[in-house]
Amino acid sequence: MTEHLHAGFGRQPQGVVEHTRALVGTDGGQRFERVARFAASTLSAPIAAILLADEGRSSLLALYGKQASWASTDRDAADFLNHIGTSSPHTVSHFRGAVRAAENATTPEPYSYLAPVTERFPDARSLAAQHLMVDGVVVGAMIVLDIVERTYSAKELSQVDDIAQWASAELRAQGERRSRDQLQGLTARTDTILASVAEGVVGIDPDGRCEFINPAGCAILGWEEHELVGEIFHNKVHYRRPDGSAYPWAACPVSEVLQTGHAKHNLTETYFRKDGTPVAIDWSLGPVQAHDGRIGVAMVFADVSHRVALEEMRSRFMSVVSHEMRTPLTSLLGALRLVDGGAAGEVGVEIAPLVTIAVRNGARLAKLIDDVLDAERAGSGTMQLKRTLIDVHQLLTQAAHTIEGVALATDIAVDVEPCDVTVWGDEHRLLQVLTNLMGNAVRFSPRGGTVRLRAARYPTEIHLCVSDEGPGISAEDANQIFEPFWQIDASDARSHSGSGLGLSIAHSIVSLHGGRIEIDSSLGEGSTFTVVLPIRSQDMAVPFNQRGTDTRGRP
Repeated sequence: MTEHLHAGFGRQPQGVVEHTRALVGTDGGQRFERVARFAASTLSAPIAAILLADEGRSSLLALYGKQASWASTDRDAADFLNHIGTSSPHTVSHFRGAVRAAENATTPEPYSYLAPVTERFPDARSLAAQHLMVDGVVVGAMIVLDIVERTYSAKELSQVDDIAQWASAELRAQGERRSRDQLQGLTARTDTILASVAEGVVGIDPDGRCEFINPAGCAILGWEEHELVGEIFHNKVHYRRPDGSAYPWAACPVSEVLQTGHAKHNLTETYFRKDGTPVAIDWSLGPVQAHDGRIGVAMVFADVSHRVALEEMRSRFMSVVSHEMRTPLTSLLGALRLVDGGAAGEVGVEIAPLVTIAVRNGARLAKLIDDVLDAERAGSGTMQLKRTLIDVHQLLTQAAHTIEGVALATDIAVDVEPCDVTVWGDEHRLLQVLTNLMGNAVRFSPRGGTVRLRAARYPTEIHLCVSDEGPGISAEDANQIFEPFWQIDASDARSHSGSGLGLSIAHSIVSLHGGRIEIDSSLGEGSTFTVVLPIRSQDMAVPFNQRGTDTRGRP
């Protein structure tokens, strides 16, 4: 029968601890009862036991011939196992007398470690034992006890050693069965996960061959799993470019990851299905170490054909806006301005207001079209900068003149503080940024208020600040204010009309310069927008990680 005990045999490595603990109380215990019964029968002994030791407790895994209880201190159990040699079986022929001698001695005798055994098996007179080993680690012992004093022969000791090896082999087999079951369970869970994800997942070995592909990947590429597994993946789906030219394996990102071991993300390529039709793929690659130490690749990809089609549609729409709307509108607006200026003769009193309205609304429409085109350029990465050395004071003054007419109409003063600062950037685009920021500042400022422009130079940065006396911006709104078409709320959108693109475009332009826009605002206390630009020396940018992060307060 099997007893569960609570004394430890010392500390074993954690993997062995979990291994031995898992065996206790399982159906594997029946195997060890057979081992104990065989040991008692073979050696003609009345008692045989198999003990396991793990961290913090000991366990009587199998016992034949006598029911016993085992309740010792950790040190008692550890001492007992520590006295059993690992090379050959340990024997004691007359250990009752040896224990009594040890108990009566003034100093501890070598056989004092047997006291825990005699307490649990009081009728025993002799012992033979051998360690149980798993992966080179002692995990317990096989013990044979006799009720008579006995000297074990060399043949019997060999049998003890053989039976202990049998028990050790059973322990290893139990562990291997558990590991195999765990591996099968893990494999089943992994297969379920791979089958359920919507993206394609492919494993590629160090030679570029497909090791596995999930159902979603097969559906995207139009291949059956068995048609791809074992084949060079590149040769099946990535062998040519969209223009029909060959795509060499050496140029493929998969080959690069196999060589460098560095992941690559957010790639967009064209793959080809089994029937030869192209499919736009968004994919990411990560290195995976194979069992032989070489690098393989795990690839996750998605079909983005629909997104690409939408982007092409948007591009065509932008082309229509640019050529079919912007060009005739420019001609129409130019003609209206000539009429409004009297180039075609004096405009009648009744007609003049209508012409003025047409000019104003035409200009607003042209501004909206320009904003849409700029937003598209910024989003697609096609916006180009023409950098020159700029006098910042002149830039601020020019921005103030641009918005001066609107400011005067609403009785708002524009104050430009003198400064002696230069910056390297695109003057037209930075003027566009300041004009957008000032336009918002004027629209949201109360009548009689003041909009202030100022600049300051720091060791690695230039700050251009636009301050107003408006209602301020909440922290929640400040986190979203640079999103396209986003406005603070519906009431503000009605009272302060705009396209909702100005700040988004300004943010993109400043980002292209390697800078950022900061907001300092509280509700009811106005707002300050600070354009932070890196200082450039000649034609070299200051490295981003050397740009100042401590601005020492706003100027």
